[in-house]
Amino acid sequence: EAGVVPGLGTVAGYSVVALLHQQGYELDTQTANSAATLRMLALGRLDAAALLPGEVEPWLAREPTWSRHIQRLDPPLEQRSYFLAFSQAYAQREPEQLARIWQALAAVRDSALQRRAEADAVGG
Repeated sequence: EAGVVPGLGTVAGYSVVALLHQQGYELDTQTANSAATLRMLALGRLDAAALLPGEVEPWLAREPTWSRHIQRLDPPLEQRSYFLAFSQAYAQREPEQLARIWQALAAVRDSALQRRAEADAVGG
């Protein structure tokens, strides 16, 4: 039943806030970043937290004591595709820079690191 997770926290301004509110959950959004939310979770001040994996993993690596108190559950609550858009004025003014950005994005998208991240995201 929605709303029964006591102490569910996330970072104010995250898009998951709207999703969880729509599902009937009450949220603690008093923290301004993932590190603060993770700290509250590890200290038992929150029972659960909805956070971005890309922000959580580096903190758990830096703070190994947190890992002993935190369990990541899969699958993710939500997956979204984000797009990088540029104005036509910028594209006309900086065509070489724009080409370098797209080339860099393609290199990352096609990298072994990205493939590993995608495999990890689906549990493989």
